[in-house]
Amino acid sequence: MTSADESVIAGLDPRTCAPDVLAALAGQGDARLRTLGLARLADRLDERPEDGDRYAASLPASLEDLVGAVLADGPPEAALALARVHLRLRAHVRAWPGWREAGLPVRVQIAWLCAEIAGRPAAVRDEPAGDLLYRAVRGLAVVDLDDPEAFAWELMERPDPVLRAEAFRIVRDALLAAVLVPRRARALVESLAADVPAALAELAEPWAALDPLPEERMRRFLAAGPAGPAIEAAARHGHRRLLRDVAADPGRPPRLRRRSLELLGGMATREDVGDLTGIAVQDPLLLAGPAVACLSGMHRRGHFPSGRDVPAIVGLALADHCVPAGEVAALLFSCRHETLRELTTAAEPTCWPRRLELLVALDAQGVPGLDVGGAVTALARRADDPAPFLRAIRELRHLPAEDTVLDLLPRAPREALAALEAVGGERTAGVLRDGLGLDGGGIVRHLRPFRHRALELLWHLTGDTARRRSLLERLNPRDLPRRIADDLGAPDPRELALLRAGLDPQEPVEALARLARNGDASTVPALADLLLRVASAGDEASVPDEAVAAVRDLGARLFRRGAIRPRCLLDAADAAGAGHALVASLALDLLDRPGLVPSERTALLDLLRRTPYRRAKARVHPLLRHRDRHVRGHAIAVIARDAGDARAMSASLIPLTRADDEQTVRQALLALGEARATWAAPAVAACLDHRNMNVKKTAATALTRAGAPSAVPKLLYWLGHHDNPGFRDALTDALRTILAGAFAATVLAAADRAEDDRARALLLSALDGLLSPRSAAALARYGVTVPVTTVSDARSLLEHGWNTEIARRVVDEHERDPARPPDRRLRPQLPRWLDLAASGDPGPVLRFTLRLCPPPWADAELETAARSSRTLVDGLAAIGDARLLDLLDKAIPKLRPLERLDLTGQVRGLALGRAGLVLLRRCGAVLTRDDLHHALATAENQEAVLREAFAQAETDGALHESFHKAAQDPDSLARLRAQQAGTSRDRLDALIAAYPMAPASARAALLDWMLDLQPLDAPPWTLAEEARTP
Repeated sequence: MTSADESVIAGLDPRTCAPDVLAALAGQGDARLRTLGLARLADRLDERPEDGDRYAASLPASLEDLVGAVLADGPPEAALALARVHLRLRAHVRAWPGWREAGLPVRVQIAWLCAEIAGRPAAVRDEPAGDLLYRAVRGLAVVDLDDPEAFAWELMERPDPVLRAEAFRIVRDALLAAVLVPRRARALVESLAADVPAALAELAEPWAALDPLPEERMRRFLAAGPAGPAIEAAARHGHRRLLRDVAADPGRPPRLRRRSLELLGGMATREDVGDLTGIAVQDPLLLAGPAVACLSGMHRRGHFPSGRDVPAIVGLALADHCVPAGEVAALLFSCRHETLRELTTAAEPTCWPRRLELLVALDAQGVPGLDVGGAVTALARRADDPAPFLRAIRELRHLPAEDTVLDLLPRAPREALAALEAVGGERTAGVLRDGLGLDGGGIVRHLRPFRHRALELLWHLTGDTARRRSLLERLNPRDLPRRIADDLGAPDPRELALLRAGLDPQEPVEALARLARNGDASTVPALADLLLRVASAGDEASVPDEAVAAVRDLGARLFRRGAIRPRCLLDAADAAGAGHALVASLALDLLDRPGLVPSERTALLDLLRRTPYRRAKARVHPLLRHRDRHVRGHAIAVIARDAGDARAMSASLIPLTRADDEQTVRQALLALGEARATWAAPAVAACLDHRNMNVKKTAATALTRAGAPSAVPKLLYWLGHHDNPGFRDALTDALRTILAGAFAATVLAAADRAEDDRARALLLSALDGLLSPRSAAALARYGVTVPVTTVSDARSLLEHGWNTEIARRVVDEHERDPARPPDRRLRPQLPRWLDLAASGDPGPVLRFTLRLCPPPWADAELETAARSSRTLVDGLAAIGDARLLDLLDKAIPKLRPLERLDLTGQVRGLALGRAGLVLLRRCGAVLTRDDLHHALATAENQEAVLREAFAQAETDGALHESFHKAAQDPDSLARLRAQQAGTSRDRLDALIAAYPMAPASARAALLDWMLDLQPLDAPPWTLAEEARTP
């Protein structure tokens, strides 16, 4: 400061600079130094506002005097920094200066107004409305306010929409920061809800819905405020009648009516189905979709429609084809017989495609004995246009429909041939031979346009060797249908028969793999028997991957050959899908066999769990009621594999959460959690009441993935009524996942409503260690005492995840006490530490990181270091740590060539001395004389640079003294060079030792001599010398 050296002052670190130094700088008479001092002081106070008292006491003059000097002499940057200082030291300001008359730039005016209204909230009343005030208010955060509640009231008192919106922001931020208790926050939010949409939406949050608002108040919000947030809040507060009235009111906006009807799905019961469908029927194109969504929500909660509701629901699905057929079918599963009758009654011809779509979806639910295929087949016989019925028969795979399809072949040949691929057999093959004229006569008229398709079908349905040979002889090699050409060259049936006969049944895995590798569709029955043997052989319920892969490869091979048998191949879109379809089909067929023991069923279900196949759900569904709990558990896992299936089957899974068997309950909970079944959150939360602690913990754990706001009350109840540590940890994790930043606010709201002191204490103990001292002090002013345990910054990072500000405090602590070892548990956060080093001054962070992560380094750590190599190189220039150089030396080889080339340019631009040469070599760069000059110019130890450059180790050579003397004079050096004393390595060693002490006039000659003896970046230059040596 005495010498007014701005470069030194500009380099001061405000985080480590003493308060009296910064205060002295801020009070300097020199305007430039004062500006720098104020900027550093403001930075320090921004980072650690709690130090305000210390800095205010250190200021050499009053703030008023300092303001006068700054406003009089400028510059604007000083005024801006001083405004920031006033904001942080607002408690020490006796009178606010007249900054308005100083003609300051707008940005500086905003900063001064921020500081003044933060220190004196009542000033908001007199400040004229406009962008200056709006920007100042928006620039304030909760940390800038001593009393956020009072400040919010000041903003709310003005009938200004911008200020009222900002008041809500302050209230919400204060609530989330736990400096405002929820009951006071909700009062403020309610006061703002009539004209601030965000405030009305906030009333739907769990913290605000724990104590439901009266319906009449919600109706007033609906009338006065934005309607969309109002109905969301009404749903969360449980006002079913209000939502029903909105949905039924044709005067309401369409979007509002649709959303109201959807939201009723979380509250309505089975007695309301008739009323809800009656509302939707009034305008089915508008309300059919929301009505089905509403009924599906009720269905997942266990409220099913009855048979009398079927006509209305089917009518809605027929009116709006955008309603997913699968959702309607799942919804009507409980009244499937009534649904089948309703869908197969006489209708307009234009309705049949949609009806058939619904029938196919109903069959896909897995309905034994319903015979949807038979009903569709009967309808096809009478239909004027059989095409849509034939498409449905193909999808249904209804084998008894073969005769009907053949009868319809002349009327709709394209669709009939497609259906026969799924249901055709020997009779189909005979009809096609006759129709194609293969046994004499001409081709029938209806097959002429589809001759190739018919030939392909005939070929793949013909299993008899003689008939296939006869057909082969009739084919024209120049006009081969593609799927016949793909299938030519199949395995010889006699060879396959011999292979089957020689299989060892005692080694079922090997036998299955061999047969699958060489087989075709004819070997599938034998493969099924072997697969069952494999499932029965092991003690563990699992089919080996080797066996699964062999069957999967066979399915892919058959698909590429155009095969249509087994029928499961028709479901595949590609070879991989065909492989999965074959594996799943074999397992499903085996599950249908009688007499299987539970362990066999379990193994087959485990195989299905690993194999995606869309038809598995329907056939596995009956096993949800199997008497063996292991079978039930594996059936649940199969259904839960696909979230869509789990959603559709949740009506079956949710009742299992109430089963008597604890294992089944846990499996159902795990399945719902795995499927992220947020729609099932109330049912999962109900299991928190289970008598078994393992079930309780499983339910809490499932809610971390399948949680929703509807589960929050139950989670909070048990957090306030149980002291089991593991259970409480699971409850807390679930609440944090659901509530995110509102966790503390919601727990405080629950504690405020707790019925006794023990529940309140248990709830508040969940916040132990989470709240800052400022939050605890603010809550204490409202009479809420929260236990505050001082948690180290390192522990906070470990328990609550990464936080940049906390990490910087950890680094600062290490800088203040470098002898104290860091917490080794922070080492897995190495990527975060390197990112932190890249965001500012890398030196302190890298010093800490190298202490935290000493060698040896794992490959993953080296790859992380390689990705941050530019930051590490910058840090090497700043701290010059040998360990950092070692880390870079091992990390750079992990970079790609282009990345190493890019790093080379950075290294050449930094003053790294010897380290620069090491890194250039590691990057694969070609060292040049310029590189050597740069390294020598920037190094403290020039001899080390030269030894690195020439790869010359230090020796106790006899030439050192003579070379040192000769290097002092260029002529003496020239004479010494002519003498050629010693070996080239001895001379090089002596030259390197002499260089640092040589005068500047001799150094170029010394370097020339070194380069002649050993060119840069070359192998040892001694081969010629060695050849001359006897």
